[in-house]
Amino acid sequence: MYLIGTSSLVTIRRRLLEAGLIVLSAMLLSACTETDSESVTGSAGAEWTPLQIINVNDLPWDVDAPYGRIKSVIRSGTGNFKFIQFPPTWKTGLPAPGTPGNEVGPHYHDFHEWGYVLGGDYVIYEPISAYQRNPVQYRYVEGTWLDRPAFTLHSGDWATGGVRAQNPSTLILFEEGDTGITILDPDGSSPPVLHGDTRPDMPDWSTIKFNHPLIINSGSDLEWETDTQIAGRLVKWLSDNPVGGFRAQLVKIPPGWSHPEGANKSYFASAHRIRYVVYGDMQVWLHDGPDSTGESTRVTENYFIYQPPRSIWPCRPRRPIGYRGAGRLDDRPHAGCRAARHDGG
Repeated sequence: MYLIGTSSLVTIRRRLLEAGLIVLSAMLLSACTETDSESVTGSAGAEWTPLQIINVNDLPWDVDAPYGRIKSVIRSGTGNFKFIQFPPTWKTGLPAPGTPGNEVGPHYHDFHEWGYVLGGDYVIYEPISAYQRNPVQYRYVEGTWLDRPAFTLHSGDWATGGVRAQNPSTLILFEEGDTGITILDPDGSSPPVLHGDTRPDMPDWSTIKFNHPLIINSGSDLEWETDTQIAGRLVKWLSDNPVGGFRAQLVKIPPGWSHPEGANKSYFASAHRIRYVVYGDMQVWLHDGPDSTGESTRVTENYFIYQPPRSIWPCRPRRPIGYRGAGRLDDRPHAGCRAARHDGG
């Protein structure tokens, strides 16, 4: 996935015009400390999985409720990549947890999730304890990156039951699972009581050592740096957790950039790689095998590129991949990766 984040609309647009392509790129790994891909050279007899390219704008809304709209972009096992829009709210406090308008109050789940704010802003409460009555309020703005481990309390407030008045916002979210949401519903006394649990085998909340999220405003907290693995690109590191199985970067590619000399088409044996185009456009070649010349397709803002295991990522040295350049969010997994040369893009 590719994406860019900045602290104000004016700054965002100014930087985007200078930026070329910006992409959010992420890799989903599993129990593997190496993240390099393997060249397809010498793998002519192998079976290959198609690269998937999805225009998120063309997808229908799976959920279109007053409190928010959700598109499920792609599912892989229990993993779910979502495109979410929240409307503006008009009150300084929402109804109590579990009541209409705030069906999900303070809660936690038994799976990891990662998210990036594409536009707007909203507020989420991030308690550090189930007994806390006045949690920290985080304002998620354009460019905010979220890395939330399992068993992390969030969303809602013991007093108001939810987020306060906010602007409309759009974000992308990857959830490692889709079950196991536990909602705590304090009644004003201590300890809070369990409001609902979709997984009866979940541990009792009082025995859980709650985790805490990593929250980064990539626009104000991070500077672009030279990509030491692929010449000519700039990156912002968002997450790098081989043990937890996830790596994410913002990747900025200038107009007219091409893959460096000597780069080859590549694939991952077990890892899943996700790219999301935040700005600009780029050419992607679809290959059905290592000897394929490839079919060219153009992707632009809000395109999602999913590279499952044994899917070929194209490489065309000396051939520009973007007209305006591009930016993307690049999520990369630590699973079953091969120790070999890095892929070209």
